[in-house]
Amino acid sequence: MKHPLLLWLLSLSLFCLAPSWSNAQIQPTPSKNNSPVPAKAKKSSTDGWGWNLSIEARTDVPILIGGHIALEMPYGFRISTTLGVLPPFYVDMVNAIVVASGGYNQETADLIKRSLSSALVWRLHVGWRPSPYAGFYIEVGYGLVTLGGQAASEDIIRSAIPSLPVGFNTGRANWDVASSLHMIDAELGWRWSLLNNHMTIRISLGFAGTLGSNTTAKPDAPFGFTNPDIYGRAIARYLDQTYRSYIFSPTLGFAMGYRF
Repeated sequence: MKHPLLLWLLSLSLFCLAPSWSNAQIQPTPSKNNSPVPAKAKKSSTDGWGWNLSIEARTDVPILIGGHIALEMPYGFRISTTLGVLPPFYVDMVNAIVVASGGYNQETADLIKRSLSSALVWRLHVGWRPSPYAGFYIEVGYGLVTLGGQAASEDIIRSAIPSLPVGFNTGRANWDVASSLHMIDAELGWRWSLLNNHMTIRISLGFAGTLGSNTTAKPDAPFGFTNPDIYGRAIARYLDQTYRSYIFSPTLGFAMGYRF
């Protein structure tokens, strides 16, 4: 009888101790390899806001081809400047747009092209890139276009003073023409940053319009009249009126450069 009693007491003891053993199981030590790793923040293609300087080659069809420098500041504020030239084939595009829209005739377009054999364009813009995670930006500013060229006396005087009688002697001298156009510019664009945010590519849509102009015209040889300034002032008024009335154009921009 002793052995069955001992076996029963031993079985009861094991049954009572079983829950405590199950609670005392050793928990596995967390491994360093299994520890959660924080996800890396996704880097945007524009690398946020901040101080950075970019230098680009750019074109704005049909206004200029040149170089561009832009400084971006905290909160996306921007200031930029552009210096370039107005190439002859862009002048042809502007003339084609104005002639097609009925602004002036082909004779005036040819006269303007001869009067604009050289052209320098300078722009100063301020702008804003609203989001640090996107490349969209907006800019507005001032543009100065300086023009120079030469036109034949017969062509430019009869265009400027159409009331001259047939057979009127307009002289044989050519007229040196110099003009300064003051313009307002605006553009909406998108910038991409590549190669670890050092290479920049931009496209933009914009507008450029003439607010005012100042033109001088002088004969390059003795004019043959007692007072050539009268004709010079008439030529200047004619060209200034043409610029202020018709030199307005949409622009399509493309730029590529390096960001510091």
